[in-house]
Amino acid sequence: DKVKHFDSREFFRFIFPDDKKKILLGFKEACSRNIKEQISQFRVINQISNQIIWVEGIYEIKFNETGAPVKMLGVLHDITERKRNEEILYKKNKLIKESRDEILIGIRYAEGIQKSILPEKNKIDMFLDKENFILYRPKEIVSGDFYYVNKVNDKVYFSVADCTGHGVPGGFLSMIGTISLHGILNRNHGKISPSEVLGNLRETVKDTFRLSEKNSLNGIDMAFCSFHPKSNTLEYSGAYNPLWIVRGNQLIEIKATLNPIGHYPSE
Repeated sequence: DKVKHFDSREFFRFIFPDDKKKILLGFKEACSRNIKEQISQFRVINQISNQIIWVEGIYEIKFNETGAPVKMLGVLHDITERKRNEEILYKKNKLIKESRDEILIGIRYAEGIQKSILPEKNKIDMFLDKENFILYRPKEIVSGDFYYVNKVNDKVYFSVADCTGHGVPGGFLSMIGTISLHGILNRNHGKISPSEVLGNLRETVKDTFRLSEKNSLNGIDMAFCSFHPKSNTLEYSGAYNPLWIVRGNQLIEIKATLNPIGHYPSE
């Protein structure tokens, strides 16, 4: 709030050497390009307290008819408090970024684990045929959706599933679902219907969360099929997710049971 008029040459000797160079370079560039207004920030030493003060200067350069600079008028503001706050904010942002990067490294690693248990496309082509496709676009890095294809004896089992939530929480459920399906099919040597698979899987998911002594509403919606190539027979069972069959120009929908894989209030 105090105004003081002074000669810039007198003031210039209190400016930090590195900042002097920046001011002079900025001034030379402004003069060479005939820029009339200039803003610079620099540090000075308070001669009374011997403390560093940050100053922002807003200048206007006066040129003569030949374009040569003849005078520079300016106003200086003490921005020490602002700079101090910027430094605090910078440190906080740096800490947040470091924490975020560390979390992302873990999530990226989890993404690799999740992808490693999904069936590879070349195996899917072997189990079914090459006229198939997979649309897999997770909302976040780790997915709450998964697909499953496996051949046990003479049957091909395949499924698409949508877990509660997305990202890391959904990723945990998708891992539980995929690993549990492997176990159920291997234990039964492929001699099990899709409805029995979903029934087994439902009990597995419920048992997993029953340890918390709370009725968790974490669950999975899925359509599960088995295909028998020799008899050209398809069996289907669905938890919320229907089966669509395209036959000629007709779309046939077989509706799913309105219960998820997991605990549900009205089973």
